Amino acid sequence: MIRSIKRVVLATLKGAVIVYLMVVAILFFMQRELLFHRTTAPPMLNDASLVQRREIVCLATADGLNLRAWYFRAARPDARTVLFLHGNAGDIGNHLPFARFLIDAGYGVLALEYRGYGGNPGSPSEAGLMDDARAGFAFLQSQDIADRGIVLFGESLGTGVAVAMAAEYAVGAMILRSPYTSMPDVAAEAFWYLPARWLVRDRFDSLSKIARSKAPLFIFHGADDALIPIRLGQELFAAASEPKTWLTVEGVGHNDVQTPEAERAVLDFLAGLPPGPPADAMPAALPPMAACGG
Repeated sequence: MIRSIKRVVLATLKGAVIVYLMVVAILFFMQRELLFHRTTAPPMLNDASLVQRREIVCLATADGLNLRAWYFRAARPDARTVLFLHGNAGDIGNHLPFARFLIDAGYGVLALEYRGYGGNPGSPSEAGLMDDARAGFAFLQSQDIADRGIVLFGESLGTGVAVAMAAEYAVGAMILRSPYTSMPDVAAEAFWYLPARWLVRDRFDSLSKIARSKAPLFIFHGADDALIPIRLGQELFAAASEPKTWLTVEGVGHNDVQTPEAERAVLDFLAGLPPGPPADAMPAALPPMAACGG
C-alpha cells in the first residue's frame, strides 16, 4: 500500500515537473511574440484633421531596412520635435492618439513605427528597436533638427528605447509614461512562479542607463498599474539625474494613465524647458518614398 502511494506521488511529481518545464520552454521560445504583441497590417489614421498634416516618411536603418513612419512638422519655429516611441501592442495607428495633445500644442512629432509593426519589414528585437530609433534621429537630423531640439516620449515598452537613446544623444528632454527598470524585472512580476528573470532575451535595462542622460526628465505613472508596478517606475526615477519631475496619477492603471491632468503636466514641463535651438527656415526635402516601396 505504502509503495503504491509512493509510486503515485512520484508519478504526480514527475508529471508536474514535466508540465512546469514545458511551460518554461513555451514562454522562452514565444517570449518575443508576447513582448512585441503587434499588428502587422499597415496602420490606419482615423482622424481626418491629422491625415492632412501627416507626412509618411521613410527611415533607413543601419541594418538595411526601410521603415515607414508618420511625421508631423512643428507648427511653430520655436517648438521642439518629439520622437514618439510607442508601447508593445498594435501599431502607430493605435498609439498616435497619445501624441495628439502634443501635435495640437504645436510640437513636431515623428511617430516611429518599429520593424515588424504596421506593415514594416523585419522582426522586432531589442537591438532592432534601438536601430529603428537611431534611424529616427538620422531622419530628424536630415531635417536640420539638432539633437537638443528633440524630445523623447516613450510609453511602456518604448520607455526602454527612449532611455537608451537619451544615453546616446544629447536630447532636449525625455518624457516617460509608465516606465520600468528592466524587462527581467517586469517578467519577474508577471511570472513570479517561473525563473523569468533569467529567461528574458530582450532586457531593456533602463536602470543601468538612465543616469547617463542629463536631459530634463518627466515621468508619470498610474498608481494602480498592475502590468508595470509603480515601484519600478519610482526606482528608475530615483536612479535618474537631475533635473527630474515625477507625477503619480491616482486611481488609474497602465492603459488609462494618460489623463487630461497628466497631459497638462507634460505640457507645463515642456513649456518650462530652456529655449530650444532655432529651427531652419527652409526644412530639408523629405527622402523619396520609393525606398519604402511607395
